[in-house]
Amino acid sequence: MKDIKSFRKDIILLFIAELLWPLGLALYTGFFPLHIRELGGSDIIVGIIMSIPNILGILAILGGILCDITDRKYVIIFGWAITIPAPLIWAFANRWEWMLVGQIIYSLTWVCSPAITLYILDYKTAGNKMAGYTLVYLAGPLGSTIAPAIGGKIISSYGRQTLYLIVFALYSISTLCTLMLTKQPVEKNKDLRNSFSLKLDMNSSSVKKAGLSSSLFYYSNSISKYRRIIFVSLHE
Repeated sequence: MKDIKSFRKDIILLFIAELLWPLGLALYTGFFPLHIRELGGSDIIVGIIMSIPNILGILAILGGILCDITDRKYVIIFGWAITIPAPLIWAFANRWEWMLVGQIIYSLTWVCSPAITLYILDYKTAGNKMAGYTLVYLAGPLGSTIAPAIGGKIISSYGRQTLYLIVFALYSISTLCTLMLTKQPVEKNKDLRNSFSLKLDMNSSSVKKAGLSSSLFYYSNSISKYRRIIFVSLHE
């Protein structure tokens, strides 16, 4: 019974984190290219900066590896916390190069993409994991649906700098939620690498294919998540 209460608490924390973070993202995404242009960025520069999250989505592969060697909670915390400086950089940017720097720092968040799913599905509980998984991943669309309109109102009334400071606050609060998650240490006996390293030739084609398939799944998942948020933001 104790494990179920803990599971519910962590699912609620993840739900809030997944609600507030996409909310913050969607507040500014639709206006981000305009800001880059205002700071002197050309159409090519705008395209490059906006494509960085898709490119660095490949970091989900690294995230999958980290999930096998360290506590998933720490991977999740890193993925959330690394985004906090970005809106501050954008808020005080006076050149498009600073928009680029902030976007690169923000895009490191994709390291935590596999950790969220694995944290839920590997949770030691008799609770309904799939219900928790569904609830957590429902939060993103909920948070980003009305955000573009709110972002536009904030910009028109208080300015773009205020908008980014609000995003900073949302990213910070959502990161605090991840800090309160229960730890999920790696069980060495269930670590794929440790379990099979002495039994299989790691250079065999079967192992390489399995690793590649897993990595591509997480990479595709991270890219799809970002595109869903961008689509909602640009089509409000």
